[in-house]
Amino acid sequence: MGLWTGILSGGAEHLGATISEAGDYRVIDCESCGWAHLSPIPVEAELALLYERSYYQDLYPGWLDKDRAEKNYWDLEHADKLADWSELLGKTRSRLLDVGCSGGLLMEFAIAQGWEAEGIEPSDEAVDEARSNGLLIHAGVYEDVILPASSFDVVHSKLFMEHLPNPRQFFDWAARVLPIGGLASKSR
Repeated sequence: MGLWTGILSGGAEHLGATISEAGDYRVIDCESCGWAHLSPIPVEAELALLYERSYYQDLYPGWLDKDRAEKNYWDLEHADKLADWSELLGKTRSRLLDVGCSGGLLMEFAIAQGWEAEGIEPSDEAVDEARSNGLLIHAGVYEDVILPASSFDVVHSKLFMEHLPNPRQFFDWAARVLPIGGLASKSR
């Protein structure tokens, strides 16, 4: 583990201990912005293409099948999430937006419990998987998806923040699609 520095917009530096590294990239625990993120921060257009065309195809082949095979396990995790969200919202059925929804297992579980659910996913392979199971998926990156204000009670993301060049921008976006009292939920 080492220390890495880089320039933030406005001249400040990204500074933090290296958590992991591969190739030309490091993941740092950034003391400057408070996020763990890639360094150097990739260009957003490059990321969009990576997730669209090669994330599950080249980097994680078989991952969607593995998740589907473990559906019973994931349903237990999803039951806990829905129970927590229901308690916090004060209602048992709500509208869920799952950002970076992969093959849509959380959405499938939520719909089976009476929730309404939509997803956003940049990977062509994952979009095809989710749609083959009858799910409503917006293909692409969240920044390019236009949704009505206050249209979801919960905006969820899992294993997502570390992929973003600017996580705060995501929360600003999520705040627009949530009503007052809505929930932004991030999980590892």
